[in-house]
Amino acid sequence: MPESEKAFFRRRQKPPLEVVSKRPSRSASDESVPVRDLGIDAARFYAFLAVVVLHVGYQKSMPPSFEGLVDHMMRWAVPVYFMISGYLFQVGSRPLAQRWWRMALRLGQVFLFWQVIYLLLASVMFGPVFRDKVPIAFLVDTVIYGGVAWHLWFLPTLGLCLTVFVITSRLGWATTFGVALLFFLAGLVLNAYAPVLGGKVWPTRNGPFFGLIFFVVGAWLSHRKVAVPLAMAIALFWGGLCIQLSEALLLSQSFGAPFGPYDFLFGTLPMGVGAFLLLTALPVSPLAARLGRYALGMYCSHVLWMWVASGPLAIPSGTQADVSDLILTYVFVVASSIFTTYALSRLTLTRRFVA
Repeated sequence: MPESEKAFFRRRQKPPLEVVSKRPSRSASDESVPVRDLGIDAARFYAFLAVVVLHVGYQKSMPPSFEGLVDHMMRWAVPVYFMISGYLFQVGSRPLAQRWWRMALRLGQVFLFWQVIYLLLASVMFGPVFRDKVPIAFLVDTVIYGGVAWHLWFLPTLGLCLTVFVITSRLGWATTFGVALLFFLAGLVLNAYAPVLGGKVWPTRNGPFFGLIFFVVGAWLSHRKVAVPLAMAIALFWGGLCIQLSEALLLSQSFGAPFGPYDFLFGTLPMGVGAFLLLTALPVSPLAARLGRYALGMYCSHVLWMWVASGPLAIPSGTQADVSDLILTYVFVVASSIFTTYALSRLTLTRRFVA
């Protein structure tokens, strides 16, 4: 590391992303006892709320629209989840391979549990789920894209990002960042900017194209203990959002592409990093931190309640929904997801799949 960079870190003695009241201290003799980071817990819950906004209000917007603007403003949520995963992966002293195995195994267990739940419920609510696909195609679609539980794409994608990070991290941070940035740029070329280049649009949300760079940044922040000024976090977030909106306008007005939604654009990178830094540095709501411990279960279960809202409850959705319909669906989905997760967390057999 250059001397100038060492001096930069030496000048910042305050622990990164810290509000004193939200990080309990422990002595060296207590290192085996896990300590919760309340800022991270609260960030999980806020990201869940933003994800539900994205899913409930999801609709394609060709010209700029209010719905498209809201969609862009919530696109920090999934990057924050990837960053939290990278940040926490670096915590602890276990060997790298052991940490990888523990996290990969947990992701696989959670994915399998919720896939079974959704497949059973989809069969009851919508009929045989294998009807239109041969078993192999159905299996591939489920593992890569989530299948009927389309939002569960996040879990195998996170597992792949974790694996790539573990492999490249042995070559140093420069190589790890380089690989992650190359994947991110390739994802943009193959997806959002494919119409500009005259190519086919590929679903690069999956795989290492989208999430890897955020996982790496989160891990690096945890490893380096970097102290980031709050003003810089705010500038990253709003600057990234402005860049993303400018990109969407350019794609819409000059190249005939939609204004939204996009899983990620260039501006999503600084916006996502800025959102993580802001959420983990601001004062923590005890309620948000408590609920954030169960954000995994809320995320995994919320699409089920979207099915109920648009099915048995017959609340209009998509282009047929007005603002009151969307608000009603949103409140119902959030409340039901919280209740479901809390109930499952009370049972020993299911707690590991929601908390």
